[in-house]
Amino acid sequence: MAQVTSQQQTVAYQEGTATKMAVLTPLVEKDWVVSMAIPHAAILAPVRKAMGRTLLVGLSTALVGILAAFAMGRSLIGSIHQLSSAIERFGAGDTSARAPVLDPDERGQLSQAFNHMADALQSHQKRLEEMQSQKLESLGTLVAGIAHNLNNVLVIALGTASLRGESAVEPADRQAYQHIVKVCRRGRDIVKSLINFARPTPATQAPIELNAVIREVCALLESTARTRVRVVRALTEAPLWINGNAGDIDQILVNLGINALDAMPDQGTLTFRTAIVEAHQVEVASEDDGTGMTSEVLARALEPFYTTKEVGQGIGLGIGLGLSVTYGVVKAHGGSIDLASRPGQGTTVKLRFPRIPTPPEREAVPHPAPPLAFRKLLLVDDEEAVRFLMTRMLRKAGAGLVATAASGAEALEQLLAGDLPDVLILDQNMPGMTGTQVMAEVRSRHPELPILISSGQPDIENWACFRKPRMGVISKPFTLGEIQAKLAQFAGGPPAPGRTPPSAAP
Repeated sequence: MAQVTSQQQTVAYQEGTATKMAVLTPLVEKDWVVSMAIPHAAILAPVRKAMGRTLLVGLSTALVGILAAFAMGRSLIGSIHQLSSAIERFGAGDTSARAPVLDPDERGQLSQAFNHMADALQSHQKRLEEMQSQKLESLGTLVAGIAHNLNNVLVIALGTASLRGESAVEPADRQAYQHIVKVCRRGRDIVKSLINFARPTPATQAPIELNAVIREVCALLESTARTRVRVVRALTEAPLWINGNAGDIDQILVNLGINALDAMPDQGTLTFRTAIVEAHQVEVASEDDGTGMTSEVLARALEPFYTTKEVGQGIGLGIGLGLSVTYGVVKAHGGSIDLASRPGQGTTVKLRFPRIPTPPEREAVPHPAPPLAFRKLLLVDDEEAVRFLMTRMLRKAGAGLVATAASGAEALEQLLAGDLPDVLILDQNMPGMTGTQVMAEVRSRHPELPILISSGQPDIENWACFRKPRMGVISKPFTLGEIQAKLAQFAGGPPAPGRTPPSAAP
């Protein structure tokens, strides 16, 4: 028996593997005690259970708090995120991007303020676009008038040079007149560039083989380039066909070549390179090792009327239309342009166009040109000098009599008063009635009368009215050979009612 005191004692003891708590309580005036042992598990189980419940309640409360905080944060941050996304899309060019206004709090007020700002900017942009549009329309009208006057001057210069060149005896004289013809044709291309820039129009498109065009351009550049500049052709063996306007494509490639030559005043190499970039895309690259461009100049190289050249130098007479016209032509053909340049390391211009399959070959059918024997032609032009020169050219082309009129109204009076001509030649840009207006009036009365329109507008050949029989158009300025070729389509045709058949010109 263990010795105990009169105070309560608690003893823990180990019995087997079970831990128990023992309470020993001595009896008064007795030599024995009453003891009771309780296992630890029985004592700790309720405590553990209570602690588990408390922990579960705490975790549940914390989870609910976290979810509530997350939902609240998402509500707070979500509208900010939507506002940020709208701002980013608007800055990237999506002017229709707006932020949702979810609540009338500070976030909603911020989104609403952004939406008001976006509405104002979009409205301002529309007004600006309408003003670029109006200015370009005014510019187009101005350029059309200037081009008309320039073309009349070029008609006189080019026509005179072609006439004199035909009759020149001395080789030096013929060479001089040929040089004048070449310069006038270049002036004609510059006028067309001005008109194309100011008033872009869809061009007549047909299959074009790029490698063939580039070979012709390289031959032209070699004939004009200095001997110290080498022109290299790095072309694909397979033909590269695109759908486009041959004149426009030829012009922009010549522009690139002349720009490259101007960038190599001492010596250098100009390389034209072609490649198939993708199955449906081809690339033309113009590479030179000339002076190159600074980053500032490169950034503005495609801007219209921006140039670093002096007036009168290079394509566009130094007014900054070369690359801007190139850009416009490439875009009109569904292509893209890429510029790369560094000072002292040259410039590379890459043009990409949609590729088309090789078109089927057409059999060439020879058509011998009939003699241009016209009894009478009626020439209508408001410029006296043009009428004088063209009369000489038309007589040279085979006309027996060339009647003239200074306006459409005067031409209609002559047609009503006398015998009909074999061919009616009308200037397009005349005060009062234009050439096509006179043509419509004449055609309503004399549907079989052959009519030729002369104009400096580069897109006029695309007009539907010239797809009708016995209709034609010739671009100003033109040479004697060009007007002869145009008149050949009317030679030998049936005479209009009321006319006697044409007799041979004296």
